[in-house]
Amino acid sequence: MVIDQRDCTKQGRIGIAWHDDVSHFEPVARMSSLPALLASVANSLEEGECIGSYTPRVTEEDELEWRQRDEEEIASKRYGKFGRPIDE
Repeated sequence: MVIDQRDCTKQGRIGIAWHDDVSHFEPVARMSSLPALLASVANSLEEGECIGSYTPRVTEEDELEWRQRDEEEIASKRYGKFGRPIDE
């Protein structure tokens, strides 16, 4: 993950940069800025809820791990503020 620090109107947005590739800044509400991302992570850790397709869990070695849910489960749910699922 990267933070856009260029001197422009979009400064501060969060993006993804893979090694040997360009940065991508697709608009995602929970990653619109560093404060939004940190709020999403804090909420996820406190409530055990997912952020997009990732769910936090503690391993047997007491380490934090983010596990990706399967594609069908992701597609069947809608998400609102801070990545919280929207009940239908």
